[in-house]
Amino acid sequence: MLQLKAGMQQPLEKGPAERRVDEQQTQPEEAGSSSVSHSGKYHSLIQDQARELTHLRQKMRMGRAFSSLLIQHVRNTMKTFEELLSSNKVDHYMEQHFREHLTKGTQLAESLASKFGTDACTHEKNGAGQMLRTLR
Repeated sequence: MLQLKAGMQQPLEKGPAERRVDEQQTQPEEAGSSSVSHSGKYHSLIQDQARELTHLRQKMRMGRAFSSLLIQHVRNTMKTFEELLSSNKVDHYMEQHFREHLTKGTQLAESLASKFGTDACTHEKNGAGQMLRTLR
């Protein structure tokens, strides 16, 4: 199973919405009771949205990390199959079967990486795609 590197589980930064909520909590209320009622009414909603945003950011970071690890795994697999296929000990049918599986795996990894749109994943995707074209 894929594992995250030790540095990947660092504390998450607060986003702008969360910082604004914190600032609002520390500012004294100057407008009176209607302001207190109004801010109390929406405070819970703002807090819930800030928590959800933090959770979604964490999921995105995890997804990027897994995507990067998957791309690296595909690249390593392609190198291994390239060595196997170049040994000429595999018949044509088996070679074609391997190539089809490599193509499908690469496409899935590239699709995942593109959903996160990270530069690192895009760079690794290009390297994996170039390796696959070399195999053909």
